[in-house]
Amino acid sequence: MPELVSEVTRLVRALAPDYEYRWTDAAIRRCAHLADLAVCEGAAHVWRSTDITLVENVYSYDLPVDVLSVQAVRYSPDGISYDRVLTRVPARMLDRYSQRWQADTGFPGHYALLSHPGIDGYSKLIVWRKLASAGGETLRVEYTASRAPTDAVTLPATIIQDVYLPYVISLLRAAEEPPEAAAAMRQFKDGMPRARLQLTHRGLETKRVRGGVL
Repeated sequence: MPELVSEVTRLVRALAPDYEYRWTDAAIRRCAHLADLAVCEGAAHVWRSTDITLVENVYSYDLPVDVLSVQAVRYSPDGISYDRVLTRVPARMLDRYSQRWQADTGFPGHYALLSHPGIDGYSKLIVWRKLASAGGETLRVEYTASRAPTDAVTLPATIIQDVYLPYVISLLRAAEEPPEAAAAMRQFKDGMPRARLQLTHRGLETKRVRGGVL
């Protein structure tokens, strides 16, 4: 994402050349990354998947740090066919399904999320029921994702101008000019529907991981 961040920085400097002493390049870059996170979450245009190999007597698995929102969890008995889709339930509802859900074994037909996806080391996928014995069974988690700082990004200039720039300005001006910051944030929100129409995902990127255990 270096090219995107550099372009946002250039636009900010062109818009407010007299603020170079007040806004460092490092501060603008941080705001640009936050803007990209907001765009990825709001437009839901970066789609990926991760494969989790199920382990016997384990019901909790780590999710990747780039997860923004889980869209579907599919089960495969052999790691090839993913025809079965798990049903999502709130974690607090698991006790209503079974008082012994942590010990229940059988076919994993439901899943819940513990904490909020995207938090490194504290984002878990809970499956109910867990497997009593495992032999190649896999879950495929499909999700909308955030970008890594090193990812290559090509975006229309209008999105950078109408969405990224106002978001960054709103953060930079929040403390010194709250009304201007609020106006910039409104511009960002107004531009997001157009951004959603222009941004489309380019297919699922799949990676295979072995889940961590609570």
